[in-house]
Amino acid sequence: MTIKGCPAGRPFLFGLQPIAGATHSPVCRARLSRRAWCIIQAIRYGLTGENHAMIHLCRNRLAPLGLLALLSAGLAGCEGANMEINGQEGVPLADIELAGAPPSEVVLSSGDTVIVTDGSTFTITAEGPDADTLRFVRDGEVIGVTRPNGWDGDSNATVRITMPPPKQLVIGGGGTIKAQSLASASEITIGGAGTVEFGQIAAEKLGINIGGSGTVRGAGTVRSLEVLIGGSGDVELAGLKADAAEVSIGGSGDVAFASDGTVEANIGGAGDVNVAGNAKCTINAFGSGTLTCTPTASGGGASAAIPATEPIKAPAAPKAPAAPKAPVPAKPAE
Repeated sequence: MTIKGCPAGRPFLFGLQPIAGATHSPVCRARLSRRAWCIIQAIRYGLTGENHAMIHLCRNRLAPLGLLALLSAGLAGCEGANMEINGQEGVPLADIELAGAPPSEVVLSSGDTVIVTDGSTFTITAEGPDADTLRFVRDGEVIGVTRPNGWDGDSNATVRITMPPPKQLVIGGGGTIKAQSLASASEITIGGAGTVEFGQIAAEKLGINIGGSGTVRGAGTVRSLEVLIGGSGDVELAGLKADAAEVSIGGSGDVAFASDGTVEANIGGAGDVNVAGNAKCTINAFGSGTLTCTPTASGGGASAAIPATEPIKAPAAPKAPAAPKAPVPAKPAE
C-alpha cells in the first residue's frame, strides 16, 4: 500500500515490520493516519534520498514537525555519522546569531543534554567535556545542537537555552532535552533512545512521536493528547491529565496518563496503555497490546466529608417536687 504524499517502494507498516509487501487489515489502514505513517517511516529509515524528501512532504503537507532533517536511531551518535540539521553542519557557539526573534523549535542530534528555560530573550551557553566541539544551527525558528561530521567522542556536554516555551522538541538519536514548560500547542519527536522531560504544563494540544526506544516524561493538563509509537518507546505521563487522547502503538511501547474524558487506543503490537480516571475508553487492537482504564473516586481524590456529629439533646425537664403532706390536726385537750 502506498500513501499519497509519500514515496512508493516501502511496505506499509507502523511499528511492526510485516513480511515485505504485506498489508494490514482495512480496519488497521483506516486507523493509521498518513501523518502517523510518514512520521514513523521517516524516523525509522533515516533521511537519505527519497526519505529526505518524504519528511519534507510530511512536514509541509501533513504536520508542522519542524524537524526538517532528523537522524535515524541507527545513525545518530555512530562514528562517521552525517550529523546535519536543515542540511547544515553547524558552527561554533561563538558564531551563532542571537539577534532577532527567538526560536520555537529545539533539535538535538549530538547525544548531549539540552536544558531549556523559559524566557523572552534568546540565550545559549555550553559547558562540560568537549563542549568546544559542539556545533549549532540557527535557521529560522530552529535552534539545533550537533557535532562535527565523523565525531566519535563522548557526548557529555550540557547546553543551556533560554527561550519562550518551545513548540517543537526533536531528538534524532540519543541525548536528553529537559524543558521547563511547553507551548500551548506543542510536539515532541524522538527518533532513537533519547529522553524528553518537561515540567508542569497547561496546554491545548500535545503530540508525541517516538520511532525508537525513547522516553517522554512530564506532568500537567492538556485538552488534546496524541501519541504515536513505532518502537519500544515509553510515554510516562502519570502526572498529566488529558481531556481527550488518541494513542497509536505499532511496537512494544507503553503509555500512561490520566483522563476523565475520551480515550481511543490503536494498538498494532505488544504495547500497553494505562489510563487513570473515569474516561470513556475504546480500543482497536491488532496485536497483543492492552488498554487498561482504572476508574478513580469522583471528586479527584478529595477528602471524604466528615460525618456530622449527633445533635445535642436538650436536658430532660426536672420533675416537679411532690406536694407536701397536709399537717395532722392536733387532738383537743381532754
